[in-house]
Amino acid sequence: MYPPTPSPTGIVSDDLGQEKVHQSIGMEPSGFGFNKITLAYPYEVPHNPLINTGAITAASLVAPNMDPSERFNYCFSRYGRLAKGAMSPVSFNNTVYLSEKHMGHRNYAILHYLVNKGCIDKSLSSANLTEIIDLYFQLCSVEMNTETLAVVGGTLANGGRNIFTHDQVFTADTVRNMCSLMLMCGMYNYSGRWAFEVGLPAKSGVSGAILVVIPKLGALAMWAPLLDTYGNSVKGTKFTRIVQERSDTITHMFRNLDAERIQKENVL
Repeated sequence: MYPPTPSPTGIVSDDLGQEKVHQSIGMEPSGFGFNKITLAYPYEVPHNPLINTGAITAASLVAPNMDPSERFNYCFSRYGRLAKGAMSPVSFNNTVYLSEKHMGHRNYAILHYLVNKGCIDKSLSSANLTEIIDLYFQLCSVEMNTETLAVVGGTLANGGRNIFTHDQVFTADTVRNMCSLMLMCGMYNYSGRWAFEVGLPAKSGVSGAILVVIPKLGALAMWAPLLDTYGNSVKGTKFTRIVQERSDTITHMFRNLDAERIQKENVL
């Protein structure tokens, strides 16, 4: 299964800072499909880093002074740190990578569109641009099972600190911003309804996987390949709702807002 994680957004945010990253990538829902060739008006940047335009731009910001092989290993090791402690390690599927590399024509078009619009440095050579899209394809070919993905989600729910190793993989500020993006943009063009009805940060992937983060509590990871018209897992979205109906803890982020306000007023 190819994980619906929000990296390399977290990596470049940690390395460069949010302000630098969001000069090149927005933080708004797009209202379009995940592979739409368009930019956010009026700023002419990708809407957010969780769709193809934003993810390719984020890939262009990863450790630009490193050699291509080092750049991928840098990201891959971060994935490994996020998931450390899971029974199955993070892996890489070379068959998927080669398929992406040879058949990803729309993503090549997105790359050149981003260069034309100035989202990616126009002075880069053809070889440099190839390195950027190769890194994007490599990151799309990282593989993990649902148990491993759940550990990644648990690390995010724990403020970026791995729940088994206690390694601080991402800063708490980076995780806050990542989870905010996941809540607003992580379920493609279904994100608004998801935030309204489910109210938890989530990231979907076209592999059929969904990662749901329950801040300060844990995570849900699921995989069921049948997709709906938005590109989200049909069974995954339904399963999350069923869990919420039967749980007192895996709830909408604002479910207890009124109760908390009343309690606070009583204390005062």
